[in-house]
Amino acid sequence: MMAKLGDGAEVVLTPGATPPVELRLRGLTPERARAVLEGFAELLLTLRPPRAKVRFIHCEAATTSRVILLRGALRQRLAEGAFTAVGSGDEVEVRLTAPDARWTEA
Repeated sequence: MMAKLGDGAEVVLTPGATPPVELRLRGLTPERARAVLEGFAELLLTLRPPRAKVRFIHCEAATTSRVILLRGALRQRLAEGAFTAVGSGDEVEVRLTAPDARWTEA
């Protein structure tokens, strides 16, 4: 399943995959990427997967790393300690500390 967050952004949901949620950003400026990431945080609040991945594909470089950009955007919507974000380069993984149990049910 795919969902759109505006031009240059798509969310791919693949239950059973690790991670089950992936945000793909294509050709975005840092400002536009941050706005999309804040919208993505709203989606994470609703879905609450254990993990999600963000891929920056041909996006303009920001003055900060992709991890810091993502953390800043997520903090606008998610409480401190509700997530961790790790990664390098153009891929960052988000891990939620209290995921919805439906993602781990067999």
